[in-house]
Amino acid sequence: MRRVPAVFRDSWAPHARIYYTLEQLGELERLHQKVYFSYHVEELQMSRPDVMERWAVANGMDRELWRKAYSSAAVDARIENAKRLTEAYTLQGTPSLVVDGRYLTSSSMVSSYPEMIQILEGLIRIARGKRSGG
Repeated sequence: MRRVPAVFRDSWAPHARIYYTLEQLGELERLHQKVYFSYHVEELQMSRPDVMERWAVANGMDRELWRKAYSSAAVDARIENAKRLTEAYTLQGTPSLVVDGRYLTSSSMVSSYPEMIQILEGLIRIARGKRSGG
């Protein structure tokens, strides 16, 4: 499984930048839930680079390493790829899950998350069957 932040419009790119910066620095697992909490509960303005730099340092990250990763060409390229994938799969909402690069299900396509998981399991079976020639 590979996570890719959805980037529906430019205003979503700063959040993808945070995700990819944390991933590049090996801090994603440790801080992913903290990002969610800081955004939704503390209402942190995460689209502002200076705010995110202070947040990173407050969460034990080295300021210079954060700055370098945050503004790196590698993170820029990953954001552009996320934009392309969001568009290519014509995502309508999150979460969206793509199986084997060709089968899509999303919370916007079903009435509940359990239903989405059932559909996902079926798509996985289909993809596995096609791969094994069945």
